[in-house]
Amino acid sequence: MLQLGGLMGIAQSIGELQYKTERRKQMKEQEIVARIQKYLKANGAYVVKTIVSNRAGIPDILACLDGTFIGIEVKTDTGVVSPLQSANLVMIVEAGGVGMVARSTADVKRVLEEARLV
Repeated sequence: MLQLGGLMGIAQSIGELQYKTERRKQMKEQEIVARIQKYLKANGAYVVKTIVSNRAGIPDILACLDGTFIGIEVKTDTGVVSPLQSANLVMIVEAGGVGMVARSTADVKRVLEEARLV
């Protein structure tokens, strides 16, 4: 039979697990960017993380893979893409590149597979 202290310990462990799970879901944009950069580089892409640009709305990551220009706007699960960011991604696609919003490395992988780049 579990004592109250044992139940409290179990409840605390469950609470910590839920916190860690929620924290993983709420990954910072910087962490998502770093993982995407690592994935792209591992697949042979030239990758640049934009920090400051003389033009608003430029995607967070610019890359070139097998001669294809790629623009990636990185957002967290709750992040919102601005109209200007969307417009820039559309211009990239219209120019023959790949433009996307990514909330994870899996998003990038899926789009690049659809484009037959990986």
